[in-house]
Amino acid sequence: MNMKKTFSQKWFTPKKLLIYFGLLLLYSYLMVVFNDPLVEKDGPFIKKYPSGQVEMRGTVKNGKEDGYWEHFFETGQLMTKGNFKNGKPEGTWEHFYETGQLKKRRYSINGEFQTEESFHTNGQLKYRGNLKNNKHNNTYEFFYENGQLQQKGNYKEGKQDGLWEYFDEDGNLLTTGEYKDGELVE
Repeated sequence: MNMKKTFSQKWFTPKKLLIYFGLLLLYSYLMVVFNDPLVEKDGPFIKKYPSGQVEMRGTVKNGKEDGYWEHFFETGQLMTKGNFKNGKPEGTWEHFYETGQLKKRRYSINGEFQTEESFHTNGQLKYRGNLKNNKHNNTYEFFYENGQLQQKGNYKEGKQDGLWEYFDEDGNLLTTGEYKDGELVE
């Protein structure tokens, strides 16, 4: 009787399979930790797309984004630019369409965006207003692509609240509505 073990019987015992699985988990964990670009690194940081084009660049301090940062479309066109302070957005942030035209401008204090403006692809203002806890808050105005006021009203915690006015593309008042917690009440 030949008691020689086959290759699979020799290398794939339950105990060895458990060891292989453990090593695989350890390897996966280490790959995540050491491939995370911001883990315990200080100084300049650059991340690239698989094509080699720069995806983002900035500075890291104590493992967090700090200072001026830029993000790019894969085409190389600027997508977003702004500053971080201790890993949180700070000051003016601008977002762009892939054409290079300004898409949105927001302003942050202590990591909280306070105001925002958005623009149509033709450069005309699309809307502007205030934010609280990253939600629409207080007065907002929306505009047609021709620059004419489309609607205006108030938000409270991201929901329409109070009087809203709606206009046609020539600036004539079309209708009004009263809102409470995002629901039309009259």
